[in-house]
Amino acid sequence: MKRLNNKGGALVTVLLVFLILIILGSAVLFMSVSENRFVAVQEKSMKSYYVARSGADAIASHLIINPSDLDSFIAKTKVGPAEGSIDGRPFETYVTGYEHEFIIESIAYTLDGQEGSRVYLTMREFNLLDHAIFANQILDTGNNVTINGNIGTNSESIEFGSNLVNGNVTLGPLATPSDISDAEDNIASDFMVNQLSVPLVYPEIDPVDFPITIPSGTTDINTNDYTLDNGKLKGTLDKINISGNANTQFYAHGGGQVHIYITGSITFGGSANADTDEDTKLFLYYDKSDAINFNGGPGANVTIYAPNATINFNGGGNEPVNGSFICDKFVGPDSNVTITQGNGTMADLIIDGVAGYHRAVWSN
Repeated sequence: MKRLNNKGGALVTVLLVFLILIILGSAVLFMSVSENRFVAVQEKSMKSYYVARSGADAIASHLIINPSDLDSFIAKTKVGPAEGSIDGRPFETYVTGYEHEFIIESIAYTLDGQEGSRVYLTMREFNLLDHAIFANQILDTGNNVTINGNIGTNSESIEFGSNLVNGNVTLGPLATPSDISDAEDNIASDFMVNQLSVPLVYPEIDPVDFPITIPSGTTDINTNDYTLDNGKLKGTLDKINISGNANTQFYAHGGGQVHIYITGSITFGGSANADTDEDTKLFLYYDKSDAINFNGGPGANVTIYAPNATINFNGGGNEPVNGSFICDKFVGPDSNVTITQGNGTMADLIIDGVAGYHRAVWSN
């Protein structure tokens, strides 16, 4: 009898173990199936995400190369989306915004037509005024110049002086690893070197946009004496040709922005400079290919937009020269001088068009 009881107990134990193994096996099988389903769902979601992202990126790439097409894309996608497909997976894109900043929305669909993923790419224009100096062809900082701000060029390299640049450096599309390394050796810590994928474009100056005639020989402009257009004085002056000590100035004051298109020549001789009061900003425009001689006396405060000109900068002094110099070529001095980047956006400039676009922010 005792042996039979032992056999019965062993049988029960075997059955329990077998039952436990069945339960564990079922659980493992269920977990395996669930995991495979999860992986499949994740893979499908990942594919949809990259299709949506690729769709937005394709539109971005086109508009970076062809910025003038932005208006037509915005108009088209108000009526219906721009469509495409990748590996048989369709996507739709919409473009909304304006020339200074716009958003590309891209929606990817699964093979059965369900929405799989949606992404947004914010595009912003390159701000030329986010530079102390930007030169199209040649940028020679000069030997003893201290630059507090960003500098850039469409060219592959920059001729640096003895002082490190306290700002980011942008090089053109043809920059080599050696050019980039050289730039990295000439910037202060915490700053970086960027490389353009396409050259920036200088929008043209239209003289019609400067309707107010400033009397010849004017060196003092009080905005209270003129009618402003949305806070901007838009005037035309035949030339600026002044020289003397630091007290000799082309001076703008009264508040707002002063935008002056120069039809003749621009020369600041001696230590004469261009300056403003604290409530006024001064912008000089020049579309000729002649040289601008800017001796840049201490305390100057001006932005010069001269897309075709060479700026010969021969300044010096203890006080910084504040502003931005946008030109074809920039040749700096060997004298001690500090150039400090001003502040402004492309919307401040009286020009038509944009310099270029860059990918700013991705979001879901």
